[in-house]
Amino acid sequence: MNKKAIILARVSTEQQSLDSQLDRLIEEARRYGYSDKDVVIIKGKESGLKQNIEERETLLELHRHIETEQYDMVFIWEVSRLSRQPSILHGEVDYLVSHNVNLHCITPQFTLLKDDGTIDATAELVLSIFATMAKEEARMTKARMTRGRKEKMMENKYIGGSVLFGYKVNKDTDAIEIDEQDKKTVIEIFERYLNNESIRSIAIDLMDRGLLRYSGYETARCMIADMIKKPEYTGERTTNYQYPAIISREMFEAAQKRKKKIRTNNTNIYYCKGLIHWKLNGHILAPMVSQMSYGTHDGFLKTELMLVNMNLMDSLVYYTVIKHRDKMKGSVRKKTLLELTNRMERNNQKSQKITEDIDEINDIIDRINERIVKGKITEKKGDMMIDNEHRRFEKLTAELRNIVNENKKLDRQLEKIMKGDNMDYDNLDDKQIYTIIHDDVETINIDKDYENRGGKYLEIIFKDTTIYKYHLLKYGNYDRIYIISNDKETRVEDITIKKRFLRN
Repeated sequence: MNKKAIILARVSTEQQSLDSQLDRLIEEARRYGYSDKDVVIIKGKESGLKQNIEERETLLELHRHIETEQYDMVFIWEVSRLSRQPSILHGEVDYLVSHNVNLHCITPQFTLLKDDGTIDATAELVLSIFATMAKEEARMTKARMTRGRKEKMMENKYIGGSVLFGYKVNKDTDAIEIDEQDKKTVIEIFERYLNNESIRSIAIDLMDRGLLRYSGYETARCMIADMIKKPEYTGERTTNYQYPAIISREMFEAAQKRKKKIRTNNTNIYYCKGLIHWKLNGHILAPMVSQMSYGTHDGFLKTELMLVNMNLMDSLVYYTVIKHRDKMKGSVRKKTLLELTNRMERNNQKSQKITEDIDEINDIIDRINERIVKGKITEKKGDMMIDNEHRRFEKLTAELRNIVNENKKLDRQLEKIMKGDNMDYDNLDDKQIYTIIHDDVETINIDKDYENRGGKYLEIIFKDTTIYKYHLLKYGNYDRIYIISNDKETRVEDITIKKRFLRN
């Protein structure tokens, strides 16, 4: 089963627009090789300051999708789109890692997991820094929101957010009660599930009968899959609420015994996935295993097809990466290492100073709030002073964000150089080769050679801006590869084409 991606977009007020976020996130998903039909968009307008995940419908919907185990990447605009609460933020990161789902953030740009499934150290540092900044932003915002009023919390009373299907909130008492109509649906779901009916068929039937109200069958299926795992329906106490019991404990436990997780393992690793672009239209060539090729159509009408042999491309790009890494050895390597190390050291000194300034701002704001409480200054004047400090805070965090992004790039360059010298390129597994290629190569451009049937021109562009140009020619049942330098073509003789993918 093909993997899919999730785009999570959230804004905190009705005035803010989701459009700009979505356009950029969709573009990024396409760059990583996901087609539009394989991308699910979760969007909403809600506050990132909410303390409980039960109040965050977007995160609940994210969980429902991930539980299907069909997704391997989540795209977000910035860290605070997950949450401004560090506990929830770290909890969500742990949740994604435990489900083997990667996280890609636009601002600052980082990817949580490496291709081998381990956490990227630089990404972990970015998360820690931005979790701290989010915490301070949340603290300052909350201080203003909560000052002058007493927070009211009644035991087992509704405090906001969504409640489980089958329940409703009494508007007069704020108590959570059973919705008698939805209660029947909950009981029917558990009974049919225990009679070995599939979750999908239950969802389709209930949607057709109007007993479930969701945007589509897949959403309803995810909701039911999540529902049968909820002990709250037995009356068991959870983090915030103790829901009245709808089903017995015996029925719930029987459902857990019947529940089976669907696991899908995609064993094929395509070295150049998401990297190859057709110059004609910029479309990404996706793996087409049945044809042993990377391919795409020219547009909506699909009048022209671009195909390139998968074994040939994977082998050629890996061959080029190895050749390019050889150039990084010796004096060039030493000079590059020194330059990168010095730049990182300067950045670390800058970030240390900025962190100290941020701590100073927090102390100043605390003193201002204390003076307001004691009546030494008016609330209006105090708010103006806090606004000035907040502007300083935003400026400093922007500088820190830029430093973190630059250090991430420098760290990856250092890691690539340090690994390059002693690596046994002939005995790496597919995951390691995939990682090496995607660490080094920025993009691959391909175009047709219309004078030679089956011929193609290729540009492999490295992240250090180095470009290798090739001319691929088709001769009978095999290809000839020529490297182009100074407008001169030279036959490549020392390359071995790995036969990783074979026709059935």
